[in-house]
Amino acid sequence: MNYFTIILIFMALTVNYFKITEKWSYFIAQINIINVLLVTIYLVVSQIVLFLTGLGIGHLITPMFKQNTFLISFVLLILLSSKMIYYSIKGDKVKQIINPLNNVALVGLSIGAGINTLIIGLFFSFFEIKYYSVILAMSVITFIFTLLGVFLGRKSKRLISIKLEFLGGVILLGVGLKILIDHFLLNLS
Repeated sequence: MNYFTIILIFMALTVNYFKITEKWSYFIAQINIINVLLVTIYLVVSQIVLFLTGLGIGHLITPMFKQNTFLISFVLLILLSSKMIYYSIKGDKVKQIINPLNNVALVGLSIGAGINTLIIGLFFSFFEIKYYSVILAMSVITFIFTLLGVFLGRKSKRLISIKLEFLGGVILLGVGLKILIDHFLLNLS
């Protein structure tokens, strides 16, 4: 798997974080740099922890499924992309949001938003790649998307996150199809 694909995957995943911070910025009366950094750090750290957890689980189960890792990877990406596309079309009505400056709420929402990252950690465990570079790319992308969500949230009225979530789903769908096609092309030759 090349680094361009890795970056695309994390840009698609980080849409959830953009969406959360976009919503939060709409409800928080006072946005200051300390609050923005606090939210950003929570999200980045939770994403790293969940990614590493997924990697750990993947390394435990990979020997059992070595023959079918391409199929498992494809199914994982199809499920994630389908969910993202569905929610971007269905939309979600925000009535009230939990105060993101409450530490307990922030941890819970960070983990909830990062469950997809756990699945992607499982996905990446099937490939031989340098994980430190993946974690660095993931952290930088999450940091940037979180900041953009906070600062664009009040201006966008959530229009950006809906389009980004759809695009993220399409990207993950494309990566999943690429994995499946590559596997079948390798087996034909």
